[in-house]
Amino acid sequence: CFVVKSSAAFVVKHPQGTLRQQLLLAASESFSSTFDFSSKFGWDEFYQREDDIVEWHSSIALSNIVKYIPKGSDCLVVGCGNSELPRVIHDDDRSSKGHVTCLDTSSACLDQLRTHHASECPRMSFVCGDAMRLAEVLTASNQQDKNIPVDYDVIVDKGLIDALLCGEGWNGPLEMVLTEASQVLRPSGAYLLISYKLP
Repeated sequence: CFVVKSSAAFVVKHPQGTLRQQLLLAASESFSSTFDFSSKFGWDEFYQREDDIVEWHSSIALSNIVKYIPKGSDCLVVGCGNSELPRVIHDDDRSSKGHVTCLDTSSACLDQLRTHHASECPRMSFVCGDAMRLAEVLTASNQQDKNIPVDYDVIVDKGLIDALLCGEGWNGPLEMVLTEASQVLRPSGAYLLISYKLP
């Protein structure tokens, strides 16, 4: 398993100053050496105790990711965590036509996103589900809320594949996510992958 031991994987934004940030970064560094990045339980526990925003792949500006997403696109952010990326995608689409769906297995991080963004982002939805069952999860979500698309122009993966690569038998889950992604991408759709290192 590839485990990031550098605190550089965590960028924590918090209005209460640098001491709190330094403490969180130090805790994140020790936490990462024992954390199972492929565990749903682990992520729930992480986001229940971490209410600050955590950006993975912090060396890549969110604006540099968003420039690859055509305006007016329906966009699915898989393994979204509590990243600001969905909000940046939503706000960048001035056409007001594209929908942003945040998908994660952790209801705790989705609750955080919903609290921070739901009232100001009418074209954003929050779906708790497994990226290895995208078609099923999105179809069920669409039956409850017709605003949630069942297919997408762009799927953004900023760290999900990295987390899956840390699990036992990673090649099975990786293949399942990519197969499911191909089922929910529109014919001209794109899977935008931001990763530390692929096998």
